[in-house]
Amino acid sequence: FSTVVRYVTWSAETRKFTVRVHDLPNDRSYSEEFDHVIVASGHFSTPNVPEFPGFETFNGRILHAHDFRDAREFVGQDILIIGTSYSAEDIGSQCWKYGCKSVTVSH
Repeated sequence: FSTVVRYVTWSAETRKFTVRVHDLPNDRSYSEEFDHVIVASGHFSTPNVPEFPGFETFNGRILHAHDFRDAREFVGQDILIIGTSYSAEDIGSQCWKYGCKSVTVSH
C-alpha cells in the first residue's frame, strides 16, 4: 500500500494502539488509532536463512519454508527441518504424509 509503519504504541488509558505511518507517494507522516493491531509478516516476507558451516559443500537441497511448494518432491528422502514453528510442523507432517523416509527436527 506504499505506506511504511514507523511506530506502534499502546495506551492503557485509551486501550487503543496508535500507529505512526509514512505515506510514501505523498511524502507525509501521520498517526491513526486502532483497537487491534495484527503483525502478519510471515509467508510473503523476506526469508531469514541462517548460515551453517558446510552449506557450501552440502550435496542436498537447502530450502526455506517460504519456497516450499509440494511434499511429494521429498518422497523416499531423509529431511532435516531446522526450526519448530508452525511452518516447520506443517512441512514435516506433509512430507511424512506423502512418503518421505524420515523427518528430523532441530531448533
